[in-house]
Amino acid sequence: MKRNNENQITLKGWTFKEIGSVLFILVLTSGIGGNIIYQNWSNNNEKNNRVQQLRIEVSQYEYRMKTCVKGNEVFPFYYNNNPRSEQRLTDAITGFTKIVNADCFLFRTDKIYTNPYKNLSLQNLTEEPRSRIQEEILQGLLYEVDKGIPFLVTGGSICADGTYSGSVGRGSCSWHGGYATKRGSNFDYDSSVYEYDPRLELQSLQD
Repeated sequence: MKRNNENQITLKGWTFKEIGSVLFILVLTSGIGGNIIYQNWSNNNEKNNRVQQLRIEVSQYEYRMKTCVKGNEVFPFYYNNNPRSEQRLTDAITGFTKIVNADCFLFRTDKIYTNPYKNLSLQNLTEEPRSRIQEEILQGLLYEVDKGIPFLVTGGSICADGTYSGSVGRGSCSWHGGYATKRGSNFDYDSSVYEYDPRLELQSLQD
């Protein structure tokens, strides 16, 4: 160690103050670098843990898909039974029983939709007041019972008073109040919504 012209102690030409400044910078930069490395490790570790969790959720999701009811296949595309007949009512109730007992729905996609109608009773749908979901089911039930009115696939007509006429065309129900009017509205699962799909998040993390 020596002293310079300003009477400061130096080490190989460096004052203690200069050495201290350099050491401070080195410590600071190494700390920042270490923090960046730790942060990257932490983020990667968090990502890997999330990926593992999502793989489990995807497996559960795809297994659950096998238990879902295919919504578009609950009711036949073509009308087969006379409207407002006991058989037609039974067929319609059977379809809606599948709906209220379903865990979830699948449509023309491989995505799960929720079932807000689950465990809904079909026995008291005509009682008022009705919730929006009960009204949706009731109108769908009436629609399915009346599907085919006024003309039947097998020929003939249903009249307003519920009677069946073997003829089709003008005058077929002239003594029975005219043709029956179709009730209700097509059941479109309006209250069912798309359920969270973990496959999308897993794919984004793996891309």
